[in-house]
Amino acid sequence: MKKTLVSIIWLISLGLLAYSLVYTENWIFNGTVILGWILFAIQMTMSHYEKIYLWVKRLWFEIINPDCIWNMQVVFEGSYDRNSLELIEDAFRSKHINVRNIISLSNVRKIFSLGSLRFEVYVDEQEGQIYFSIHDMEVSFRRSKKLIETELAQIFETMQLTLKPDLGQFGLIIEFKGYNPYFGFFVRRLNANDVQNFHIAFKVENDRVAVTKNSIEINTDSLQQLRILSTRYLTLSPAK
Repeated sequence: MKKTLVSIIWLISLGLLAYSLVYTENWIFNGTVILGWILFAIQMTMSHYEKIYLWVKRLWFEIINPDCIWNMQVVFEGSYDRNSLELIEDAFRSKHINVRNIISLSNVRKIFSLGSLRFEVYVDEQEGQIYFSIHDMEVSFRRSKKLIETELAQIFETMQLTLKPDLGQFGLIIEFKGYNPYFGFFVRRLNANDVQNFHIAFKVENDRVAVTKNSIEINTDSLQQLRILSTRYLTLSPAK
């Protein structure tokens, strides 16, 4: 019913435009009226057609290329100790990954600067786990997809082959500076300024995606699924 209403509004807008082009000379008045109808039709279309809404937002983000803030944590479960840090360093160098700097904070904690990435590695010897963490890293919208598909993928594929974890957990939080397009997607019929708190979580197959007013969060136990989901959601192309 609502989509039928949108079609009717577009027919009225285009009909007024065609009529004015043929029969009307007073464009100052009629042009304003027609523009109002067209803007109303666009607003209604974006409110009721999800694909069009996301396409417009994706185009806008490609133009303005806003920065995002990344926070990421990966946990490998196994039987790890402090010697695993040496294995990690050797693996990076043997795979010709661009190791710019390594800072040793303790026997069980190091900071690696690899390419454009900087992350901390911590070994919990008591639990036999390794934590990889990225904190508050600024990444532009257009660069996000490339970063996921190249640097991050290479690093964690190398880590999986080297450490052979029994289980892995991958978590990524992307905070949008100023505007989260997915917040607008879910509440586009409301005034965003009137919404103080917002949180929605849903499952994509066996993985979890959460949306807040300023961010999206992805949690999965598969590196491949992290690549797929993060690429889809960062490029405003979520799974159907």
